[in-house]
Amino acid sequence: MAWVRLDVSFSTNEVLIEEIQTDWIRRANSLLTMVDRRKKQNLTTLPNYKKNCLSGSFEEIRQYVAVELKPYREIWSEAALLAAIQFVKSELGINSIYYHSFEQGNVLKNIMGKPPKSLYSTLAKRFCFSKVQHHPEMILTTQKIRKNLKKVGAPNWYYMSV
Repeated sequence: MAWVRLDVSFSTNEVLIEEIQTDWIRRANSLLTMVDRRKKQNLTTLPNYKKNCLSGSFEEIRQYVAVELKPYREIWSEAALLAAIQFVKSELGINSIYYHSFEQGNVLKNIMGKPPKSLYSTLAKRFCFSKVQHHPEMILTTQKIRKNLKKVGAPNWYYMSV
């Protein structure tokens, strides 16, 4: 449904949110796009590889994604980030949370296909993360990261102390 990848360092009391994936919503939206496209082409079935996501008639899929999922689509990434923040604070007992900026995350993680920018900018701002230039201490453990960090120029991180 959704997941958040966290890098955790108990020695530095830091967590780096690497990424947020909202697979359930992303797959449902993709399926709705395919349903609409195939309906315009007067096709009545979905390819087999798409059937593992949801099943039903085109109208049932449209109803589910466009109507039933609408309230969740609007808040799903926020729900995933909130759950991660609560987990970090309550379960891990860590107070310092960092989150990649869009551009920096793409460089540091060598991302080829770009993730939705809003997951790194708008979402962080909604949760009152501050934009900072200091990096989490935990990331300097490998030469590759230090090298990639130099490519970024002026580093930009989102930071929250909880």
